[in-house]
Amino acid sequence: KDVKNSYLFENYDPTNTVQYFSSIGYHIIDAINVYKDSKPYKLTSEEKQEIKDYYKFKNENLPNNKYYGMYKGKNLIIIQVESLESFLIGHKINGKPITPVMDSLIKQGVYFPNICEQVNEGTSSDSDLMINASMLPLRRGSTFFRYPNRTYNSLPKILGKNGYESIAIHPDKGSFWNYKNGLTGIGFKNFKDFYSFNPDEIIGMGISDRTYFKQVVPKLRKLKQPFYSFNVTLTSHGPFDLPQKMRKLNLNPELNSNKLGGYFESIHYTDAQIGYFLKLLDKAGLLDNTVVAIEGDHTGVHKYYQDSIDSLSHKEPWYSNNGIPRIPLIIYDKSKPVGKTFDVIGGQIDIMPTLLYGFGVPAKEYENTALGRNLFNTKRDYAVLTNGRLVGNLNNIPEKDQKLIKDSLELSDKMIRADYFKNN
Repeated sequence: KDVKNSYLFENYDPTNTVQYFSSIGYHIIDAINVYKDSKPYKLTSEEKQEIKDYYKFKNENLPNNKYYGMYKGKNLIIIQVESLESFLIGHKINGKPITPVMDSLIKQGVYFPNICEQVNEGTSSDSDLMINASMLPLRRGSTFFRYPNRTYNSLPKILGKNGYESIAIHPDKGSFWNYKNGLTGIGFKNFKDFYSFNPDEIIGMGISDRTYFKQVVPKLRKLKQPFYSFNVTLTSHGPFDLPQKMRKLNLNPELNSNKLGGYFESIHYTDAQIGYFLKLLDKAGLLDNTVVAIEGDHTGVHKYYQDSIDSLSHKEPWYSNNGIPRIPLIIYDKSKPVGKTFDVIGGQIDIMPTLLYGFGVPAKEYENTALGRNLFNTKRDYAVLTNGRLVGNLNNIPEKDQKLIKDSLELSDKMIRADYFKNN
């Protein structure tokens, strides 16, 4: 039998390897794969053609609509919220809104509730990659660890060509998930991490969102405008055990002790800190000239604690994510109230081109490098999940193009390994 096509050397779930081949077998096979993956990858002519075919399909070439350039010239602040899912936004517990700040921003801004999670083994760092480079993560391992210095046509680079200063501000240590090398490799000129902060309040995994935001604002005030700042929160990281004294939702004992209740409280806390951050930006004179985009790095309670949700004696219908891992994208501009919700289904790779469209960057600057599409102006409704499943309305997408979308997972992997954009 052809060894290359046998079960052992397919891209299977690593946990299955442990199950079927024992821990020793797993390490042997893992070592073989690491060696195999460490070799420089050379794209075949067929793969290069597939890349061209993908972009030809993905680029819809539609005339610009009223959303093009609506944020042109403004600062951009992205807040990547740890474990933020769409299902709880707009809901109440005991009459109390779980996310009152984000609910109010949605009423004034632009809301995309159906952004599908596409992270793989690199989890949060995969989101950093997708939001800033619109590339799908590697099929095996963390992209930031394995290939931190690949060439991308990234958000900080594209905005940089349009006069923007860029900074990535992480509450974690730069060595965690190799964030520092990964983000500077993507194109951020400035990188700040845990060591740039006074850790005067620690909750769970690290710096509290409140002290993080409080200390971010002075860093932003030093930047030349316009600027792009990529910011990450940490307090709502699993296992969602926010201290009882900080819990404000008055949950019943069963829900309060459940991971879902802990998740509600954690997101409620972070939501309040986003409101605090906006007030600080306003006081600093920055908010009038700034667009704030809020998105989740990946799903949280449904990703890791579904069994805890299932154990509840009473479950509201909205507790379910209906089998689709969805995160929100909220875009808020204080000076331009819109109040528009786009129900279109997209993925995390679509966030970058969507923002660039809103900032008036011509499509030619990114459409043949970003794997994602602009959700402000699309006639399609789809996303590919990291397991290869296609979701959305696929009736108007021919089967050959559906195959292109599914194959984009492997194609992106090969493009990153081959450092495609360095030579093209």
